[in-house]
Amino acid sequence: ENEGQIISYSPIFMNGEKEKPIIFTGDLYKNKNNKYGNGLTVINANSKSSIKNTIFKDLKSPLVGTGEGLLGAINFYRSDIDLENCNFSNNEGEDFLNIISSNFLIKNIFINEIDYDAIDIDFSNGTIEDATIVNSGNDALDFSRSKVDLKDIKINNAGDKGISSGEKSIIQAKDLTIKNANIAIASKDLSELEIENINIKNSNIAAAAYQKKSEYGPGVIIIDKINISD
Repeated sequence: ENEGQIISYSPIFMNGEKEKPIIFTGDLYKNKNNKYGNGLTVINANSKSSIKNTIFKDLKSPLVGTGEGLLGAINFYRSDIDLENCNFSNNEGEDFLNIISSNFLIKNIFINEIDYDAIDIDFSNGTIEDATIVNSGNDALDFSRSKVDLKDIKINNAGDKGISSGEKSIIQAKDLTIKNANIAIASKDLSELEIENINIKNSNIAAAAYQKKSEYGPGVIIIDKINISD
């Protein structure tokens, strides 16, 4: 509370039990004047962090316009991370989870009620498997200059994009379900988004490939097996 934050220059290990998960929470309801910072930031750790069976809830992060730097409630900067069997709920601010210049594995997670982006991956390599993201105010998954494998991803009610791939990202995806998005999947600025088996329902635009920034070129989307409805 009171703008508290954990900042570590070493790896973090949070290993809860399935029936007794670790709960990492900000006290937003006790102190409505909390600015932000009720979160976790790992910077330049010399070995891999591991977070398992953990619940992150009621956290805050700075908005883009503040110029405060790292924009996630949970940030890993040049710090590799394995994150498994975790729940994330109710984030106020820009990103819930932001991974920058790191290697990562994200497996079996549930994310709900996010003001803006749920997961933002920049300049990183890794895998996201068995993830459900519900009620993101902006993008559910946002990639920039990253190489990522996706498998068994379910996205519902994304305010902007279900999956946004930008700035030369290479995304390989399999078995996706995206419902109630503005744009279900987008590839822009020399990104390559390759998908096998996707179900898109009740979205304004199913797929969009385009150039957004003048210093790049068009995006590419390759899809094998697609079902679009409503």
